[in-house]
Amino acid sequence: RDAILDLHGLPQRPWTRLSQSVHALNDTIFVQDPVDWKVGDRIFITSTSFDPMETEERTIAWTDGYSIKLDQRLFFFHHGDGYFDDRGVEVVPEYRAEVGLLSRNVVVQGDDQSKQQQFGGQIVFASSQLYDDSIIGRLSNIETRNVGQGLKLGKYPIHFHMVGNVSKSYVKNCTVHHANNRAIAIHGVNHLTVSWNVVFDTRGHAVFIEDGTEVRNTLSYNLVAMVRPIWSLLLVDQSPACYWIVNPDNDVYGNVAAASSHYGFWYRQLEKP
Repeated sequence: RDAILDLHGLPQRPWTRLSQSVHALNDTIFVQDPVDWKVGDRIFITSTSFDPMETEERTIAWTDGYSIKLDQRLFFFHHGDGYFDDRGVEVVPEYRAEVGLLSRNVVVQGDDQSKQQQFGGQIVFASSQLYDDSIIGRLSNIETRNVGQGLKLGKYPIHFHMVGNVSKSYVKNCTVHHANNRAIAIHGVNHLTVSWNVVFDTRGHAVFIEDGTEVRNTLSYNLVAMVRPIWSLLLVDQSPACYWIVNPDNDVYGNVAAASSHYGFWYRQLEKP
């Protein structure tokens, strides 16, 4: 509360896409962009079928930046060739599985009991003051895992809570994975930047703009995959979205919603917050 928190790790490319399709039982994938990922890093490949459970998590066994050998074979086919029309013209180049990096060298985590008890770590930004930037949170290139507390509202992995304008704060190139309760909650704040983050295997709405009073926040180039329902939060969390947005006066662009149990982007525009 009423303070500044800086957590910063080693910058790495957060996610890319396949450059070609990969079939089941293969253990090597090829990606579009050069990656600076390392042997031992954890990654995932998103589902390209109608079954979100075909998203697969693996460990890197070897890589040269464009090709990545996995620690075990894939169970499912993952499309990576884009979408072409009848003339052979590629009209949807984004129609490829995404590949996201989970590992970072700075980690905030729960313990070995967090999954079983649905009781993990959390980072909360709150303030008793009402002036702009009364609290500053700057997070970049960190990993949060086994986080969030699944049986109570407000216990989210990364949570900006009722602090007004936070133009000096940001969440960039971070990962939130294997979470018990959402991923990034934006509640009663304006001018927050949330960009190039990777969210994987969470429950309830993942990137969550809460009340409808939140404006001029920026959500850009985030990747959210494997969002599951939860029955101990709001009714709408039983059919969750990767992105829950209740005020259109926020900048939302370049984001990817992949492998949700129900929805990708859910805009719920009410007459009053």
